[in-house]
Amino acid sequence: MAPSSIQELKALVVSRGGFSRCHRIIGNYAFLHPYDVAFATAKTLAEVTGTSVTSVHRFSDLLGYASFSDFRAVFRKHVSHIGGSLCIEELACGSDLATIPEIPLGRGKVFE
Repeated sequence: MAPSSIQELKALVVSRGGFSRCHRIIGNYAFLHPYDVAFATAKTLAEVTGTSVTSVHRFSDLLGYASFSDFRAVFRKHVSHIGGSLCIEELACGSDLATIPEIPLGRGKVFE
């Protein structure tokens, strides 16, 4: 069953590990930019992460979602709950999203 909240998604990502480089880049971007992902298309997400549309779809499939739209719906639910904004201060000061393990990967930090 696919995660229905950001917290469940984060727990799955942290417990699972073993993601490809492309999937780590997509996931890192998604957690750092939930508002953008909430309203992005798979093509847009692929473009901003420097990956392919296929990688975006495979990433959402890998996490148990039937479609990219279902993956995106978790982010829409999250941003509607927080009023559509997630600032850096929230990430630094207690948001569950701030606890994702990160590793450098040349283009930035990504979860593993």
